[in-house]
Order: sequence, then C-alpha cells, then structure tokens
Amino acid sequence: MAEPAAARPHPEELPMHTHADGEYEMPSVEALLAGTLALMTGHAQSACSHQRGLMAQKIGANLCCLSRHPALSSNFKTVVERMRAHWAVFAQSITDPTPSWATSSTRLQ
Repeated sequence: MAEPAAARPHPEELPMHTHADGEYEMPSVEALLAGTLALMTGHAQSACSHQRGLMAQKIGANLCCLSRHPALSSNFKTVVERMRAHWAVFAQSITDPTPSWATSSTRLQ
C-alpha cells in the first residue's frame, strides 16, 4: 500500500550526498531526469547527425522510463509521455531521413 502524500518527504528534502570525487548521489528519478536534460543539451550542441540520432533515441528511452516512474505524479507522467512521443518522431527523422530528392516536386527533364 502506498504511503499518503503527506508522509512522503518532498524531493527537495531528500538528502543529496557528495562523494570525495565530487559526484552526487541522487534519488533514481532525479538522476534519470538530470541525465535526460544533459542529453538534451548535448543533442542541441552536437553537429554530428549520427551522434544526434543516438542521443535522440536515448532521450526517448529515458522519457519512456520517466513516464512510467512510480515516484512521479500522473500529470507529470502525461507531460513526459507527450514529450516521448515527439522525441520518437524526431529520432526517427534523424536516423532514417528521407532524401531531399524523394520529396522534391521538381521533375527531371
């Protein structure tokens, strides 16, 4: 049985420990979200279409995990699921682009 919302600590109240090497230890959902945001930043900054395609696929997979994570509210899961659907289309367009000549309306003479 799930504990009442009032009994659960707010995410900001959860301890975040720092290791000697500067790494942070976070709750799994926060680590997954932080990793996904880092991938989105990398995707925006990358000029390599192959890397962008791989990152887009991983972003979609992470968003899928977030959309099913038990620690998140149903409203947040809905938003993340919509984002996942958009990234899936985006990832497909990067990894399997239609050549420009295939959609051109110009006819060869």
